[in-house]
Amino acid sequence: MQQIPNNLSDFHAISLEEMDRVKLMNRMDTKFAFSLDQLNEFLVILKDEYDVLEVENTRAPHYESLYFDDEQFSFFKDHHNGKTDRFKVRIRKYVESNLFFLEIKHRFKGRTDKKRIPTEMFQMVLNQTHKEFLAKQLNDEKALVPKCGIHFNASHLFTER
Repeated sequence: MQQIPNNLSDFHAISLEEMDRVKLMNRMDTKFAFSLDQLNEFLVILKDEYDVLEVENTRAPHYESLYFDDEQFSFFKDHHNGKTDRFKVRIRKYVESNLFFLEIKHRFKGRTDKKRIPTEMFQMVLNQTHKEFLAKQLNDEKALVPKCGIHFNASHLFTER
């Protein structure tokens, strides 16, 4: 289905370099559910107020994530149980730019604070630099291991009925 990418073509594009100025590392996330038709209506309204990130001539991002947790699935359980002070740890590959980051997201008081460091690839075993970075953010030295991998392609989210 081409409705979403076509609507995104009406937005002003910004580059990764321009996006770095914003970073969205400390933000308030609000999520909404609506139909594809409503999304297309919103995109028409929002095109003059928002920009869209474009990397390697695509406005529909691809990324791959490897999520880490402890053996008890503490991070997952905190999320599932609606804990308001919780963490998420992942290595994310931004496919178009071929960049990898070890990211830790801390959700508290309705805000999301994200910290990240570059890494060269997906790591099944975290190295000492990674462990020190995470220990500083978590105030703890949790034994984290890979638990779940995700491949996200925004252009494949929507299909016609």
